[in-house]
Amino acid sequence: MAYASEFIGNRVYDTDGRQLGRLVDMVVGPGPNPAVLRLRVRTPAGLCRVGWSYVSGLEPITIRRDRLEAITEAAPDETLLSADVLDKQIVDTQGFKVRRVNDVRLEKSGDLLTVTAVDIGLRGFTRRLGGRGLLRLMDFIRRRPWTDTEIPWAFVQPLGGSGSALRLTRPWRELAKLHPADLADIVDGLDRHEQMALFSHLDDEQAAETLTNVEEASVQEDILDDLGAERASDIIEEMPPDEAADILGDLPKHKADKLLDGMEKEEAAEVKELLEFHEETAGGLMTTEYVALPNAQTCGETIEQLRRTTPETEVIYYLYVVDAAEKLLGVLSLRDLIVSPPETPVGQVMKHPAISVNVDDHQNEVVEVMAKYDFLAVPVVDDGGVLRGVITVDDVMDVALEAPRPLRRWRR
Repeated sequence: MAYASEFIGNRVYDTDGRQLGRLVDMVVGPGPNPAVLRLRVRTPAGLCRVGWSYVSGLEPITIRRDRLEAITEAAPDETLLSADVLDKQIVDTQGFKVRRVNDVRLEKSGDLLTVTAVDIGLRGFTRRLGGRGLLRLMDFIRRRPWTDTEIPWAFVQPLGGSGSALRLTRPWRELAKLHPADLADIVDGLDRHEQMALFSHLDDEQAAETLTNVEEASVQEDILDDLGAERASDIIEEMPPDEAADILGDLPKHKADKLLDGMEKEEAAEVKELLEFHEETAGGLMTTEYVALPNAQTCGETIEQLRRTTPETEVIYYLYVVDAAEKLLGVLSLRDLIVSPPETPVGQVMKHPAISVNVDDHQNEVVEVMAKYDFLAVPVVDDGGVLRGVITVDDVMDVALEAPRPLRRWRR
């Protein structure tokens, strides 16, 4: 077992023992354990390369002089260990974290030298500083060896580097398959250029789900700025109205207004309505995506309506029955709907009066109500009893996990 740092920068000799230059890089191919294909050597005549089959030794590095040739561009599926990997950020696709590579582990496999892992720990950094001698000294001082912090090469994807655009796009496509919550963890560790590279490989729906999972409002703002107003508006449109309002509510007003102007009028209107409420109230938590039914509509008609409109799963935990003035009359569950005779009006099946919260209730009161009644969702009404929105259990999860605060009502 060896490490790239133990070779890169070393002198290179020919088979007669004459110095040719210094090793500046090692070129590897694709695959879970890629082999070293070529060495890059800086000579007095310039940057040259030599195929691995013409390397006759590594201690010291010895090659056939007659096989040195001028450098050409690396192939799209090739990686340069020094230029593309060392000191660059990589994504651990098992742990969904961004790491910086301190060294690359190499192992002999027959006549080949293959890449097996990257070292992201302090041990790799120390090796870079002073080689194995410094590592032994540090082991002696610590009285125990350090544990290697290495990730198998098969589990990581290079994010940066000097290769062609084609080579760089392949890892992003793989990352785009991850769950948006995991992608959001990765986004937090990327610089703005890398964030844009990732978002360029997400469709609007994926981008919306990822952005809503990014915790820092400043990071969300930077991403929206870099995406440009048109794409940013398209992504905001894909979000549930409450999540779109949360993000836009953290932006400077002129930026939020610009994004709202780029959205479809109906979607923008829903978000604007939610932006009127304080973020710590029920109105600030609710979504305007819910299913409201007239009390005379039958259960059979309602099932057909749900089949046609296919609402999001989270908004049909419960169905809400309203009168002609949109006042909340009652609520029924999907189970109640399915087991009732098709000709039965929903007004006869609903539970009433429906337990609800007021748009101006503090978010802590909403948590208390949902916990007390084991609700998956709770309707939100105004002072006149008109149904204004719904709060689902995932909307209050973050609030419930926060340190408890005294309950109070919030009145504008």
